[in-house]
Amino acid sequence: MNQAEKIGGIALMALAIVYLYRAMEYPYGLEHGVPGPGLLPLLLGIALLLLSLCYTLRTFLPHLGEKKNFGPAMSKLLYPAWVCTFSISSPLVD
Repeated sequence: MNQAEKIGGIALMALAIVYLYRAMEYPYGLEHGVPGPGLLPLLLGIALLLLSLCYTLRTFLPHLGEKKNFGPAMSKLLYPAWVCTFSISSPLVD
């Protein structure tokens, strides 16, 4: 893996952490059996963080990508998760 992929993975993970922090400002608990407005951004933030963590680990430990072969699958999962996270939650931006 090259240096740009390592930097990109760390940046994406940092972005996911900031997004998750911002999503936790909204109420996400269940009231009267109905989820709060912050539940979906919270779940998307967790998914984005987990996927970016997998990508970052793959860049720093290349033998994981060779044995498990989740490189192409990770690209297919990471990009839609990233797009969905920021397109669905665009009202969260002040």
